[in-house]
Amino acid sequence: MKKKIIVTNITCSILIILILISNVFADAGEREYQEAYQDFKSLEISKVKKASRTNWIYCAKKFENIYKKYPKASRVGDAMYMEGKVYQSLYAYSNKESDLDKAI
Repeated sequence: MKKKIIVTNITCSILIILILISNVFADAGEREYQEAYQDFKSLEISKVKKASRTNWIYCAKKFENIYKKYPKASRVGDAMYMEGKVYQSLYAYSNKESDLDKAI
């Protein structure tokens, strides 16, 4: 009986450890994507932040870094799309052709 309880406890412990480890390595770029996406949303609603070209470029670079750093991650396409969206939104404020070119 004690042996069964010990084996059950060890099995449960191993399963818990495996679940925790899988969450850490779930998708390499997901955490960074979510952070960049939240930065973009914050940028869109803040009049102060959106007034600075540097903030837009910094946000776009965050998305660019995701697909360069994690080329096989599931969010690569999303990161590329969002980088373009950031530059498109920047163009709406800057009217610089180079921003529109980077959006494409």
